[in-house]
Amino acid sequence: TRERIWVSENAHLVRAADGSVRYYEGTVEEITERVAAEKALRDSEQRWKLALDSSGNGVWDVDLQTGRESYSQRFFELHGYSAEEIGEDAQAFDRLAHPDDVAQMQAARQAHLDGRTPRYISEHRIRCKDGSWKWVLSRGMVIARDDQGHPLRMVGTHTDISDLKAAEAHQRERVRAQRLDQL
Repeated sequence: TRERIWVSENAHLVRAADGSVRYYEGTVEEITERVAAEKALRDSEQRWKLALDSSGNGVWDVDLQTGRESYSQRFFELHGYSAEEIGEDAQAFDRLAHPDDVAQMQAARQAHLDGRTPRYISEHRIRCKDGSWKWVLSRGMVIARDDQGHPLRMVGTHTDISDLKAAEAHQRERVRAQRLDQL
């Protein structure tokens, strides 16, 4: 049986002083393994993208050295903003956090950045473009550190938990009402 392989060819013409072609020289390199690895990587990235998109979560990815953050399209959709309105500012969504939630959110993040917790987890409210508050579960972790252990990059997700928070509040109110009825 014949096996197909991928090759990369790099060649050029060598000309004589009068401009005529003297000969053609170059290299041919088999790249079958590289092509297969690139395809596997594309397939894996596509599976992760589909999994994240189907989860309904928004994804954030922050370069902790530059302060630049990128967000998935779903992340913007969750909050009603466009990419142009937010840009790549890592502090943009911190500024949109409810004032009562900022301290715990920043403390949880710092604990993770310092290596005191295995991941960053925070439930907090974000001001949406329409002025409403949305509860989110923000989860992330540092995925790169320098040789001294300083965090370089952190990736995570935002999950809308507004319905869950509303159900919890409703349940607390029902329990409170039942206790009052029993008095």
